[in-house]
Amino acid sequence: MNPGNGARALGIFFEELMTKKWRIAILGLGHWYSAYNLARALSECQTAELVAVAWRNEAQLNAFTGDFRISGYSDYGELLKREEIDIVHLPLQYPRWRVARSWPRKPANI
Repeated sequence: MNPGNGARALGIFFEELMTKKWRIAILGLGHWYSAYNLARALSECQTAELVAVAWRNEAQLNAFTGDFRISGYSDYGELLKREEIDIVHLPLQYPRWRVARSWPRKPANI
């Protein structure tokens, strides 16, 4: 086995990670300012693109999708079926400790 092959493959992997245009969806607008701030930041990011949002409140969904010119869905499952998404953002309204306490595997950072 040539150890250079593994290093070369790892280099290609990291290069793709850094140059890929990541397609992002927001599932939920319950924490309105979090979603808006993320959408604004992503509009300035060269390696990420906000493509869709899902939310049950039609008025808020229409306002958000109109402001950022993205697709909107009233059903989370429909968004995930129709769009090719790399990253999903969940703007939670819960305190972090509640999320951490209920998570089956404890993440390093929430």
